Amino acid sequence: MSMPQNQLFESALSLPQPERADLAFQLLQSLTPPDDGVSSEKFSAEFRERIEAHRRGELPSFSLEETRAISAARCARGTKKRISVPKNRVRQNGTEFHRG
Repeated sequence: MSMPQNQLFESALSLPQPERADLAFQLLQSLTPPDDGVSSEKFSAEFRERIEAHRRGELPSFSLEETRAISAARCARGTKKRISVPKNRVRQNGTEFHRG
């Protein structure tokens, strides 16, 4: 017999954060179509390349506040198109970056 959903949720919340994160990842993986066209190897390679580009200074990061502001502006406009940014920003491949 299966556990009621709310009891299962409460049990999951009682797990330590690393175990909850692992459980959440596994649950999300179960929702992903088996053939989404992107292999984990391709994804890992792309992710590693982006990290290295950031370390080389080619791909700056955004603060949490900047990310939220950009996301909120895009949601408000209902688009992924360009939004107004301060003059100390540069554009790379259609994405705005802070000029360090």
